[in-house]
Amino acid sequence: PGDERVVYALAARLLRQLPREALDSLDGAVRAELARLLPEFGAAAPIESDAGRARFFNAVAAALAAATARTAGIVVEDLHFADEASVELLRYVAGDGSMRWVFTARAAETAPASRALMEDVTRAHGTRIELLPLSVQQLAELVDSVGIEALDGPRLAPALLERTGGNPLFALETLKAWLTQGGADAAPWLPAVPGVG
Repeated sequence: PGDERVVYALAARLLRQLPREALDSLDGAVRAELARLLPEFGAAAPIESDAGRARFFNAVAAALAAATARTAGIVVEDLHFADEASVELLRYVAGDGSMRWVFTARAAETAPASRALMEDVTRAHGTRIELLPLSVQQLAELVDSVGIEALDGPRLAPALLERTGGNPLFALETLKAWLTQGGADAAPWLPAVPGVG
């Protein structure tokens, strides 16, 4: 959260996750371009033209290509928090298909540029998987899988569905809050998790 206000925040974080030996294997001109995101590579001049932007984007693509031999793929979680500059850069580098990409995002919170990125990658190279809310039966199974004897999945699942909308993360957080408030010995009242709506 907050990355959407910092230019290239996602791109910088992505480069920092690449194997260091992949970055060290790049030639000096590429590292000089990457210095815009990785200050340890030296001082970077501002991008002042479309040609300069293309060189910068190509340097990021080269860094990803160098990591391809050492990395099975890249997962970008919570793309709905991404800054627009990073999304534009990702559209450029993810389009060639040399790297496997997984993007996750909350559909209702995803900006148009991020949606376009995911649509481009899906159309060219992939599959879109939309996760639906858990049903009452699935929530009961989730509760029972936690392995706490005091939690009765079939008894708690209807209230969990009502309070969490079937979101597994919210369901687990609700159970945790309920247990910390002594809920295992109480009726199946479950607190609402802030932000579920």
